[in-house]
Amino acid sequence: MLKNKTEMKEFTLTRALAELKLYDSKISKAINELKPVSYSINNIVTDYRQTPKEFIETYNSQMQSISDLRNNKVILKNALMKANSETLIKIGNKEYTIVEALNRKADIRTEQQLINVMKQHLNNAISKSNIIKDNIEVNIENAINSKSSSSSNQSKDYVQNIRDSYANQMPELVNADVVEKLIKEKELEIEEFVSEVDFVLSEVNATTKIKVPLSL
Repeated sequence: MLKNKTEMKEFTLTRALAELKLYDSKISKAINELKPVSYSINNIVTDYRQTPKEFIETYNSQMQSISDLRNNKVILKNALMKANSETLIKIGNKEYTIVEALNRKADIRTEQQLINVMKQHLNNAISKSNIIKDNIEVNIENAINSKSSSSSNQSKDYVQNIRDSYANQMPELVNADVVEKLIKEKELEIEEFVSEVDFVLSEVNATTKIKVPLSL
């Protein structure tokens, strides 16, 4: 089969996306309408009222059309992917290619899940630590109240000794400052990304253009 002539055509990325969907529809319709095989009686293909020669010409034309449509789709899709991988956009303070922004948008729930798990562990650690501290303070107060001192100086020394005896039982948070800072930074970053990504992508898709050689 001979290839048809080609022509350079220009599309915005938005139009290219729409054209790809249209090609899917056109290819499906062309395949469903294909007439590859039949039979003839007295040199007439009875189902289609054509001579065998005409039937074969129609078949060749249909196959060429399907081939052209599929080829156009591949060319357009490749050009779109190339543009998505090279075109830079800015969301917040970060720069992305279009495909990087699309990938992050698709993965944003995973980022949010990670932050939620970190927050849950941070809050649990703080809560448990505070409970232990409160219980220790109760024990200290009980120990102090169970002993009366004859002088205020002895009382102060005793109180300090009691507190010192519980010092190694006091819980200390591990890695909490680092995680708390990371949570705040990531929450702001995610919020900014989610609020801007759709607008930025729509804008760049409407203004960025690609040129492709398509079969006529």
